Amino acid sequence: MLRDSHGDGLELRNTEQRLRRLLDMLPHGVQENDCSGAITYSNRAHHRMLGYGEGELHGKKIWDVLPSPAERDSLRDHLARLVEEQPPPAPYLATNRREDGSLIELQIDWDYERDTAGILRGFISVITDVTGRKRAEEDLRHRTHGLTALLEVSKRLAETLDTNRVLQAAVDGVTELIGLDTAAVYLLDGEELYLRATTPPLAPGFPDALRVASLADHPHIARVMASGEPLLEADFATANLTPAERFVVEQRNLGTALYVPLVVDAHAIGAFIVGSVQKPSHIPDWGVDLARTLANLSALAVRNAQLYDDGQKYASQLQQALADRIEAEEERKELNAQLAQAQKMESIGRLAGGVAHDFNNMLSVILGHADLALHGLDAKHPLHRHLTQISNAAQRSSELTRQLLAFARKQTIAPKVIDLNAVVGTMLNMLHRLIGEDIDLSWWPGEGIGLVKVDPAQVDQILANLCVNARDAIAGSGKITIETSDATLDEAYCSVHPECLPGAYVVVAVSDDGSGMNEETLTHAFEPFFSTKEAGRGTGLGLATVYGIVKQNGGFIHVYSEPGRGTTFRIYLCRYDTEGEAERFDDRPPVAVGGDETILLVEDEEMILKLGVEMLESLGYRVLAARDPLDALRLAQENAGRIDLLVTDVVMPGMNGRELAERLKPGFPELRTLYISGYTANVIAHHGILQEGVDLLAKPFSKDDLAARVREALAAEGPG
Repeated sequence: MLRDSHGDGLELRNTEQRLRRLLDMLPHGVQENDCSGAITYSNRAHHRMLGYGEGELHGKKIWDVLPSPAERDSLRDHLARLVEEQPPPAPYLATNRREDGSLIELQIDWDYERDTAGILRGFISVITDVTGRKRAEEDLRHRTHGLTALLEVSKRLAETLDTNRVLQAAVDGVTELIGLDTAAVYLLDGEELYLRATTPPLAPGFPDALRVASLADHPHIARVMASGEPLLEADFATANLTPAERFVVEQRNLGTALYVPLVVDAHAIGAFIVGSVQKPSHIPDWGVDLARTLANLSALAVRNAQLYDDGQKYASQLQQALADRIEAEEERKELNAQLAQAQKMESIGRLAGGVAHDFNNMLSVILGHADLALHGLDAKHPLHRHLTQISNAAQRSSELTRQLLAFARKQTIAPKVIDLNAVVGTMLNMLHRLIGEDIDLSWWPGEGIGLVKVDPAQVDQILANLCVNARDAIAGSGKITIETSDATLDEAYCSVHPECLPGAYVVVAVSDDGSGMNEETLTHAFEPFFSTKEAGRGTGLGLATVYGIVKQNGGFIHVYSEPGRGTTFRIYLCRYDTEGEAERFDDRPPVAVGGDETILLVEDEEMILKLGVEMLESLGYRVLAARDPLDALRLAQENAGRIDLLVTDVVMPGMNGRELAERLKPGFPELRTLYISGYTANVIAHHGILQEGVDLLAKPFSKDDLAARVREALAAEGPG
């Protein structure tokens, strides 16, 4: 400070007082101390910072206000170095103890005070309260560390869709984030709280009463779930607790706890309880913020896991036995694969349905006219060979359409109760011709096997496709074996073959000793248009057709194959348990026999209508031709009582064939109906199975086919 060195004491004292008043007005602390550390001056701001009355700091050593011996020694050494070495002064940070015992962080900015001769007499310093800044820096450090840890925890949460693992990762993470001892998470179900995860783990014999509790007995949890805001209970020793809450506190030995709601979509689904053991503990704002953020992430992860679980449960219903036997990821892949397969099959089915009607109409015209021409033509005529080739090509095209319909399970069938041994036995000659002389066909019929209810024509399709597939897998000579047997599948078997259901089955197996298939080929074996054959050697529909037929009949198919070891297809068809004998069927080609009855023929495709008239008239029938259902109703009215049979297309504009037959019944109660169609669209068939008493002639058809089916319809008893 200024000294009276020139004798003008009064002026100097006035100047000094003005300077002191000015220093007392500053918000920062200002102090002087001598080289021994004794405080010679301290302004009001400095006294306020340390909680002392004015003048109480004068005479104290500058280190007297530091809280610990180590800190006091450090400041004493620092001052000694300044006195001895007099380096450029730098800010000094120190924790000071206030008069009331509380701590404050101060920054001391030093400067040297010298006399006129330049000799060091002491120090003057500006003192700044940096407590807020230090706390902010500490808070920022904690938040930065916490956010880094939060990122790691959030990664753990994202790595699993298992609710229990999500919750365990959450409670482990929240204790890491805010440095407390213990954490637990409860989820709400109705009005009950369920303890789902803890850290550290619960000790053996932990009371069941703490695992499930009523929300009403835990008002702290109820409060945070209702408000959506965290709640800190700083000291349980003085807290107002229910008996149930007190029991939890004592069992977990808690002194302090932070209750944090788990909120997703503005809805609380549970709560964290994060606490310290025994003694009360302060939880800073950044800790509360991090706990809230983690709670929200955890709630979202729990909801995602629950949604995934719900999706798995829904998928389980679709897959029935599959869902309980495979892991979650395998099930997801399997469901995706099945969905893609179903969509592919549905697409082909729609294609087949849309194309079949028009395509079969055209084939009917081609095949019918070729058939009519061949019937009136000598076999030696030059055109006979060309017409035969046209007829054969139309038949092959018709077979391709039937394969498409069979694959898509839209083929109209007429199931019969049959003995598979009898059906297979009638096919052996045809199968021998299919596979050729170099391949041995072995037939092992099972003794006394059960009956099945299936369309015999579909059995023909199954065996023909499997034998052709086996033939193509054999290079040169080889062997194909067909065998039948009974099989009863129990729960144990079905547990490792999820596609099957327990019950009694009849099995037909087709085996070969050909090239076999690897796993990749097996996964695509039944896909439409998938083929390992070179171009021109197959449509890729053979096995798809088999698959569609088996599924349409409620069965399933197993494939066993290894490269170089051959392949076995085992087809399981439900055993028909109703007592009775197998129906007899005649696979002999129809014989064209005509008559003189009157037939009402209805067909919206003009070329087929003309062809049908020509065929029926050539067989001796009187034909009334109608281009549409309204025209048919008019002709029926004009020929009342003189119509013996209605032959009608199924799918027509304005009115289908079934509706037309119903409209004609009042005037012709005994009138029978023969439907002709390439694709019935469920008008006369339910899920592809021909309804009882319905006669159907599939397009395309020959003159002999038409003649035989007309005679069968006319000979049947009663209306139909």
